[in-house]
Amino acid sequence: LKVDTTGEVNNLIFDQGSRIEFSGLGNNEENGALSVNGDLTLNSNTKISIKDFDYDFVEEAEGTTLIAADEGLTNHLIEIAGVLNDNDHKFTLDQDTLNQAETSEIKQGNTTVAYGTWAFDSDLRLNEAEKTFDLVYSLTGVAIVDGQTLRLDGEKGATTTQDFTALITDHEEGTGNLLLAAGEGATGNGTIIEIGNTETEERNSYSGTTTVAEGTTVVLVEDSAFGDTSKLTALGNVILNENVDQTVHAIDGSGNGTITLNQGAVLTVDATESQTINNLFSGTGSLVVDLDSSDNSLVFSDNQGNSFTGQLTLTNGLFSLDQTGNATLASNVGITLGAGSVFDFGSQQSTIKDLTVNADSSIKSSALVIGSKDVPHQIDGTLTLNGDVTLTMEDI
Repeated sequence: LKVDTTGEVNNLIFDQGSRIEFSGLGNNEENGALSVNGDLTLNSNTKISIKDFDYDFVEEAEGTTLIAADEGLTNHLIEIAGVLNDNDHKFTLDQDTLNQAETSEIKQGNTTVAYGTWAFDSDLRLNEAEKTFDLVYSLTGVAIVDGQTLRLDGEKGATTTQDFTALITDHEEGTGNLLLAAGEGATGNGTIIEIGNTETEERNSYSGTTTVAEGTTVVLVEDSAFGDTSKLTALGNVILNENVDQTVHAIDGSGNGTITLNQGAVLTVDATESQTINNLFSGTGSLVVDLDSSDNSLVFSDNQGNSFTGQLTLTNGLFSLDQTGNATLASNVGITLGAGSVFDFGSQQSTIKDLTVNADSSIKSSALVIGSKDVPHQIDGTLTLNGDVTLTMEDI
């Protein structure tokens, strides 16, 4: 069946091998290009071919948030007045049509902050309420311009969880930044934004900073949902779903949201300088920290609670229990020391959960009092030595 611009038929039955070829299409929200005045029956999946179409993606997306565009914008292609018998079959676009992606500028204010890639979904979307099959085109990727910050805002007044599945990369060889914020007036689950796409093997790869705005919760549903971010500033909350891996190269001390590491999740901080972390941690996952040098310190805020019961692994860094937040964390998590790490029990009595030494490391203490019967340091769980340990006693 060929449809030039628009067409109208009574009843339609599509059997094996049937197809529809559309040509001369433009933006068409109100009425379908093909009107079926009677019944439509699908006895098999049916191919759709679209030639010489002229859709203005930018015009259609005007006023739409990137998160909504990522969900797909629709145009009615086929409308049915009578009965629809789809028999669990569908209309699918042929490969030539799917190959016709389009790129557009993404402007915020008057500045181009990224370039968006738009593409058709492989299947027409059935709109049961309006009895139409809709052509769907979605924002499938954003490439952030060097030095610019792409802001992903949720829908205004949202009450349900939103997601952003488009691939996020740097534009050309630049470094792009990302800011995620709940929409104005969002409440409850409407303040939650899930990021990542579990249905593809592609992973986000942008390399600039990542900021989660206050009052926003961002859920990472796949590995590297925050790309290869240079710094995470979590003013709001961050959740790593089960078995999700994410590497950041610094955590900004201005962040005060909660970072939740669910079972099997691993957050790696691969830094080159000391890290003072004011975010609260919770969950049963793993925090892996490499500070590049044993002269660099890992310090947690004093208000760390007891909700993180997972694992902390430290390589090339100093961890001292004289820091109140560190002492609180150590009493609840298992700690593993890697190469180049220094674990300082500090100058006060302390209790830790488990301690594992996997490579040559150093342990320090300045709490020993000669003649005292009090044990300065206690390990409630297990001490495991898989490498040599240098024990240094100071200020005896």
